[in-house]
Amino acid sequence: MQLIVQNGYLFERRVRVNAPITLLRDGIVVLHGSEVTDSEPALGTRFHDSRLLVGGGGN
Repeated sequence: MQLIVQNGYLFERRVRVNAPITLLRDGIVVLHGSEVTDSEPALGTRFHDSRLLVGGGGN
């Protein structure tokens, strides 16, 4: 599962300060438009710009 969150700049700053280094190892990817829908269809209809925590979630 991937974690996608809207409102990039403030979220990204807070995550970089507070998250464990293992969560940030793979980085934070900026997604726009159809990239959001491709990564998480349920959120793609609600948000145009999002951030993806590549190491977030857990399958």
